[in-house]
Amino acid sequence: MLKPLSFALTLGASLSLVFYTSDVSAEAANTASIEAVKDGSNNPWAQLAVTDLKQIYQTVKADHPGAVDDDNPYFSDWLEQGYREGITRANQAESLQDTLNTLRYYVSGFADGHFGLSLNYQARTQTWVGIGLAKRGRDYRVSYQEKNWSSELPPLGASLISCDGRNPSKIMNDEILKYRFNNLEVNSKKIRYAKKILIDDGIGERTHPETCLFEISGKQQSYKLSWKKTSTTKLINKLKLGNLPSQFELIEFKPNHYWVTLPNFYPNADEEVQLKAIIKQMKALRNAELLVFDVRGNGGGSSQWGVNLASELYGKEYIDNVIEHAPDNSYALWRVSSENIAYLESINGSILTQFGADSEIFKEFYQTGQDMKASLLSGDIFVKEASSSEESETSSKVTPKLITEPSLYKGKTVLLTDSYCGSACLDFADLSLSIPGLVHMGEETSADTVYMDVRMVTLKSGLGRFSLAQKVYRDRPRANNQSYIPQYLYQGKMTDTDGLQKWVVESLAE
Repeated sequence: MLKPLSFALTLGASLSLVFYTSDVSAEAANTASIEAVKDGSNNPWAQLAVTDLKQIYQTVKADHPGAVDDDNPYFSDWLEQGYREGITRANQAESLQDTLNTLRYYVSGFADGHFGLSLNYQARTQTWVGIGLAKRGRDYRVSYQEKNWSSELPPLGASLISCDGRNPSKIMNDEILKYRFNNLEVNSKKIRYAKKILIDDGIGERTHPETCLFEISGKQQSYKLSWKKTSTTKLINKLKLGNLPSQFELIEFKPNHYWVTLPNFYPNADEEVQLKAIIKQMKALRNAELLVFDVRGNGGGSSQWGVNLASELYGKEYIDNVIEHAPDNSYALWRVSSENIAYLESINGSILTQFGADSEIFKEFYQTGQDMKASLLSGDIFVKEASSSEESETSSKVTPKLITEPSLYKGKTVLLTDSYCGSACLDFADLSLSIPGLVHMGEETSADTVYMDVRMVTLKSGLGRFSLAQKVYRDRPRANNQSYIPQYLYQGKMTDTDGLQKWVVESLAE
C-alpha cells in the first residue's frame, strides 16, 4: 500500500529566506510603516509586529492541523504561550529588525520545517571575526580564514572549544536556534547554521565573545577576537563552500557507473521535461553496476516523482512488493477550512498537467477537496485524505508481506543526502531505505514534523510570507522530526561533486 502522497517542501535549500535587494526591502518596509502611521500608531514598528503576529496566530488557529491536534499538545501550547510572549515583544519593537525578530521568535518556537518565514529583507551588513565555521561530526571547525585580519586567527581545521567560557553547542542552542528552529535535537539545523556561531547577522539577541579557545593538532590555543562589520553579500560569497547541484542530470561518471542528480521534486516546466526524461531512461540502466541518486539540496516537492523513479528502475511490481514488505499504515487528515479548500482547488491543474488524470495523486487530491467541502458544511474539523488504494480503505492494519517479486535492476544503488533533504525528499528516503541492499551515504538528512502540504500566506505588512501546513499524518513510521543518518558519513565539502564521486566508489570497494 502506498503511503499518502505529499505535495510539499521544506523551508531549507529550496524555500529558504527570499532576500531582495536592500533598496527594495527599505521601500517595502517604508510603505508598511507609512500605513501603520496612517492607522494612528505612534510606533509603526510595534504596530507592524502586532499586526503580522496576530495574522499568523489567527491563520494557524483557523487553518493549521496542529492547532486542534490532541496528539501534539506542545503545538497548541506554544501557539498560545508564544503568542503571548510575542505580543509583549511586539509592543516593544522600535525598529524593522525588532519587528522581524518578533516574528522569527514566534515561528521558530514551533520547530517545524514546514512552518517558516520567507522575508523580503536582509541587513546590508553583518559583523564577524574573520573566520567561518563548519560542523564536522560533533566538532565545529574553521572552514574559512580571512587574509590580513587585524588579529591572529586560528588555522583551517582548528576545532572550536569555547568562547568566553561557553561551548559552541550552548551558543548554538541559546542564540542561533532560538530564532531559527528552536529544537535542540535536529542536527541538520546545527550543520546549516554552524557558520553563524561567530557571525552576527542581526537575527536574534547576539553576544560578541572577546576570546575563543581552539584545539589544533591536540593542543589548545586561545585567540582574542576582533569583531568587524562587512557587506552581507561579500560575506556570503566568502563563506560559500561551493554550489550544490541545481540541474536535473544523468551522467556516466565511470564506466557503467551512473549519477542521477535530483535537486528538487517540484520541477518547473523545463525541469519537468528533464526529470521525465531521466525517469524514462531508468529502464536502460537496469544492467548498471552502480547508480547514485544524488538528492543534495532537495527540499521536497511531490513524493510521486520518487515513486516513479524507483518503479522505472526496479520495476513497478517489485517496488509495490517492497512497500508491502514494510507497509506504511499511516494516513493523513486535512484540516477543514475554506482557505485550505481553496488551495486544493488551485493546485488541481498543475497536478493534472504533471501526472495525468489517471494518476493516484490527482485522483486523491481532487477527491479530498470534494470531501472537505462536504465536511465544512457538516462542521467537521478533519477529513481523511482520499485514497485510490482499495487496501487503504479498510480499517485493518496491513501486515508485512515477503518480497517475492524479482528486481529488474541487478546493480548497487546509493542514496546520497545532505542536511537539506526534507519533506518529499524524506519520503523518497523512506522508500529508498526500505529497498534491500541500497546504501545510504553523505550527510545526515533534515527532519520534518507530521504536518505537511504547505501553502504560502502573505503578511499584511508586506514584509514577506509564511508557510502553513494543512494536513497531519497519523501512524507515520518515521517519527516527528526524525532524520536519517547515513551508513557512510562524508567528512568533506558536500558541494564537492568530484570528491564525492571518488569517495562513493572507494568506500563501496572497501
